Amino acid sequence: MLSSKSKVYNPQISFNSYQIIKRLSWLHGKPMTKTLDIIIKQAFEQVSPESICIACEGRGSDCTSCPVNQK
Repeated sequence: MLSSKSKVYNPQISFNSYQIIKRLSWLHGKPMTKTLDIIIKQAFEQVSPESICIACEGRGSDCTSCPVNQK
């Protein structure tokens, strides 16, 4: 059962990326979904929240619940 904070998303990724995520999952002993979540969080840590907000196409629609919003 999904938690209230979970969203189902079936990304279309290349076969090569799929193979990489699968092997990273094996390396860390975690399911692919958890590994992908970790990768996304680590990528997020590499950029400034301000730059994400500037590029946001949903600006103003739901900023209060956005994990990027630091106000």
